[in-house]
Amino acid sequence: MAQRCSGIDLEQCIAAYSVLAPDVVDTTTRTFLRAPLQVLAKIDVLAGGDGRPRQGSAPQLQQLAALLQQRPPADGAILAGIVQAVIIASEAFGPRSIVVALVASRCTAISYGFDPRGLGVPETWLHRHRKHYLALAQASLGSEQAMVDFLGIFLQAYSKGAEEAEGIAQAAQG
Repeated sequence: MAQRCSGIDLEQCIAAYSVLAPDVVDTTTRTFLRAPLQVLAKIDVLAGGDGRPRQGSAPQLQQLAALLQQRPPADGAILAGIVQAVIIASEAFGPRSIVVALVASRCTAISYGFDPRGLGVPETWLHRHRKHYLALAQASLGSEQAMVDFLGIFLQAYSKGAEEAEGIAQAAQG
C-alpha cells in the first residue's frame, strides 16, 4: 500500500509541493501574485486532480482570488492563513483540499513576504495537532471568531515551524 499524505499518495503530495522547488519558486510566486487560481489549479493537477475546483466551491475561490489581488495587499501572515482556511473549509479540491491548501498557503507566505524564503515548516506542528487544526479549519468560514481561532492555530504552527527550522539550521552549522 502506498504511503499517504493528507489523504493522497505521498508521491502526489511531493509533486504538489514541487511548485515551490528552488528552480521554479520565483515563477510560481510571480504567477500566484497575478493569477492565484491558475496556481491552485496547477497544484491540484500535481496532487492528482484535474485542476478544477469541486462544484459549488468556485464562489469562495473567486472571493479568495479577489482578496489576494487587492492593492495594497493585506498582511502576508493573515493572507496565508485565510488561503489555507478557505480551501480546507470549502473542500474546494475534494480529497486533495488539505494538500492544495498547505502548498497554496506556503506559496502565499512566500509571495507576500511572510516567509519570503519558505524556510518555515508549519506542517510538522499541524500534523501533530491535526484533529484540532482541521476542526478549526473546517469551521473557519462560519464566523469571524471562527476565522480568528483558525488564524491563531495557523500562526502558532508557523511560530513552532520557525523554531524547528532554526534548530535544523543550528544543527547543520554543527
